[in-house]
Amino acid sequence: MMKTTTKTTTKTTKTTITEQIILKFEHYYKQHAALKASLALQVGMVAPVADADDDDDLSSDDDLLDEAPVSAALQAAAAAAKKPSAILKRFFSMIKEHSKRIKWQEWLPAHAQQEIMNPNGTPKDEEDITEMDLMTVNIGPFYCDLVGNAAQEVKEEIALAVSFIMARMGDNMAESWCERQIHVCNQIMTCDRTRMGSDLLEWLAVLRMNRAWMSKRMKIFAGLLSHLDLRATEGYMVLN
Repeated sequence: MMKTTTKTTTKTTKTTITEQIILKFEHYYKQHAALKASLALQVGMVAPVADADDDDDLSSDDDLLDEAPVSAALQAAAAAAKKPSAILKRFFSMIKEHSKRIKWQEWLPAHAQQEIMNPNGTPKDEEDITEMDLMTVNIGPFYCDLVGNAAQEVKEEIALAVSFIMARMGDNMAESWCERQIHVCNQIMTCDRTRMGSDLLEWLAVLRMNRAWMSKRMKIFAGLLSHLDLRATEGYMVLN
């Protein structure tokens, strides 16, 4: 007679980066709603209570019964569309769609920014522009256009998503982060390296600040990196 043993395993749940962003946006969304409600109370935007003696301002029960009930499915769909996760999904889809249509070498000068250049000083062709080239673009005007061109029914939620993203990006400009970057730059720019250009110094500083994170990811995705078309890293090889 064989003896069967039951092996129990403890399942650990790990929150993905996407889930973390959604959770943070939900918190941000609730804070925004609470602030909006408090401001409405302060400026007296509360609907006045109807006078019981004023028959014109009150609907009879018969009138209410005559109205067609709203479909439960429509109510559920409307509620789902207002969920923070749905708002973020629409926001990122809009960014993806708009950025595909942008001709950057036309858009940048139109928004008081420099064209993206080749090492020899000539403007890059549109198809040669990589994600790394866009790292130094001032994204503020892009977001302004995104909100300004949004449909009226989604304009407020897009503006809310933009303010959330900009606030998260602003964390990188915190004083402690800047001090860390200066400290790393001082380690790289020694007395023997005083002829290093500012662009090269900035690249080396960012790489050094993130080397532990990048080394870990390179080990995790070592089998995948060789199959990806990274464009900006053409000519480089991944060291395992």
